[in-house]
Amino acid sequence: MGRAVVVTGDTVRRERTLPPRGLAPDDVRVEDDSTTVIELPPLGLRALRDDPEAPAETPGQPEPATERKAPLAESSREDSRGRRRWHVESLKFCAKGLAWLAAFPFLCILPFIVVLRIAVVSYQESIYAGWESLGLGIIAAVLLVCVYIAAFLWTFRIRRRFFMPVLNLCLTAMLCYSAYALFHLAIGNAKTEQVRTYYTSLHPFLRVAVKNLTLLDEELVVTDTFRSKDEYRKMGLQSREYSLHFRQPTGFVHAVDVRTNGRSKATNLLVELYFILMGFETLRHVGTADHLHVALPVVETEALAASSTD
Repeated sequence: MGRAVVVTGDTVRRERTLPPRGLAPDDVRVEDDSTTVIELPPLGLRALRDDPEAPAETPGQPEPATERKAPLAESSREDSRGRRRWHVESLKFCAKGLAWLAAFPFLCILPFIVVLRIAVVSYQESIYAGWESLGLGIIAAVLLVCVYIAAFLWTFRIRRRFFMPVLNLCLTAMLCYSAYALFHLAIGNAKTEQVRTYYTSLHPFLRVAVKNLTLLDEELVVTDTFRSKDEYRKMGLQSREYSLHFRQPTGFVHAVDVRTNGRSKATNLLVELYFILMGFETLRHVGTADHLHVALPVVETEALAASSTD
């Protein structure tokens, strides 16, 4: 019996013994008396792996480049796109954070300005009395804070379930600041200890206005609040029968004096402009000392209501 070699387009599969030449199939080619070569169609790698008679792969033999390059190139492109996307998102997040951080001081003071402005306008237009006007301003400020929180959560894609906890935190902070503004005046912002003592006699609108301004102007000094007729005589001024520095029928003093001596014209102008924008009346006095007189006129309806209850 002769020997045969089975050859494919990829590799030599094996040698095997064939039957005599007379019994060989049609695809058998006899090259000599002792060897017969059978040519088979090329086998794929998967077919070779599934064939139990296929020879073992040579260790360390590299795979074809065409089968290895495509997945690696696609993976590298996906990685580069992911890195670029991450960098862009990081830059956007940082820009948003810096914008909110820069606007934070203004956003903190704006609700109290809204409270003050709406309350003063409502009071002077006789829409509501003093405390009712203050309540209207507080409602407007709360709505503004709700807009802040919604914008913050939307900007940073935070879940809506955090809305109420953040709102409660903001309202608590506003309440604490309001109490602080209504009952405390720093020593550096008062001319004398007597001025600090009479600070709580001021109308609440004036107290909030002064406290808001001290946050922006730490050198602001309140020179006078409550006065009596005898104090006018002691200062060498003509005694008055009526002054907003007196205690009004509302129970509060409706005027406050702010120091202007030793301060630049620009600063004094900005301070006066602030009080005007808040709805107060201002007047520059040069009597005993140069100062800015800030007043909240008494509404006639409230004065009549207060006098009728006495």
